[in-house]
Formats: sequence, C-alpha cells, structure tokens
Amino acid sequence: MTILFSRQNLKKLLIFYFLDNTFCTQTTIDKFRSDFWILADYLYQMRVSNDYVACETVIKHVDELLMLMSAMTKDDRFEETINELSRKESVTMCEVLDKVEARGRKEGVISVLISLVKDGILSVSEAAKRADMSEENFKQYLKS
Repeated sequence: MTILFSRQNLKKLLIFYFLDNTFCTQTTIDKFRSDFWILADYLYQMRVSNDYVACETVIKHVDELLMLMSAMTKDDRFEETINELSRKESVTMCEVLDKVEARGRKEGVISVLISLVKDGILSVSEAAKRADMSEENFKQYLKS
C-alpha cells in the first residue's frame, strides 16, 4: 500500500481544510511537495477565484490523489475517473479535469435524452444512438 502523504503533511491538510482558510496563501501552498501541492493548490484556487488553472505537474499517486480530491471536494467524478487514468504512464491535473468535465457533459446529455424519451419526443432507439450506447444500456438509465 502506498502512503500518499506524511503525517506532517496530513496534519497541515486538516488544519488547512477545517480551520478558517484565510491564512493560507499561495506562498504557503508552494512549500508543499509532491501530490499534496496539487491538492492544496486546487483547493486554494477554487476558494479564492472559484476557478482552477491546472499546472502540468505529473501526478505521482493518481489513485490516491483522486480519491482524496473526491473526499475533499465532495465530487465523486474525481474518483470515477481513476480507472480511465490509472493505466496512463503520466497524468496531469489538466487531463484529470478534462475527463471529469467530459463525464459531466455526458451525464448531462443522457439526462436530456431521458427526459425526451419520457416526454415521448424521442424513441429509446434514437436516444441510445445519440448517447452512443446500446438500447439495453440506455434502458438501464431509464430505470434509475
């Protein structure tokens, strides 16, 4: 089992996340190392500007970072991209966010297609074709 963060870094993370974040500056975050820096930078940018500009730093522990990001942001899409990204040799946050965003778009398209089918505007066959999936898979979405 790989340990992503040292006890000291985990303590910093808990302080950073649970206490008033106003003391934490980019200068403080830049002192962090490895994947912990990526997480801290993401949380800081989202808190300060509600936007994130990804860096090109390669993530060393993809699975662990994405699980932690899911927990910290309450966004399961990070964890859901693990299977797609863990097979790659090098992964950056830019790639992670591209996958997360694409997953969100696909879910939105499927949601609209489900509504159109339920309203009788589109057939299941046509909706499945537009969602680029089999009718059986699309019917599973209709049931949920």
